Amino acid sequence: MEVKYRFETEYDCNMARTVWDKMRKDRYFDFLAKARLKEKATTKSENPADYKGHGPKGIRAKIWNDLCGIWATPERKKKSLLLQQLIRL
Repeated sequence: MEVKYRFETEYDCNMARTVWDKMRKDRYFDFLAKARLKEKATTKSENPADYKGHGPKGIRAKIWNDLCGIWATPERKKKSLLLQQLIRL
């Protein structure tokens, strides 16, 4: 396979990887947040356990269902409420 582009230095390569990883993490978090809001509106439920089986096309059903299980735990709900209160300050 022919390589079309190569970074000139190892530093440039590492910097590009760092920037890519940060962007990917930010965008994935946004994607999940929007998917949760959509399912919240679709199911008309505040309980994340009700979102199971209604995930976006870009996420496998098992992974979405596992995430819903995590979001439905008491610890996660407590953390979510705390973060909402901090944002309002």
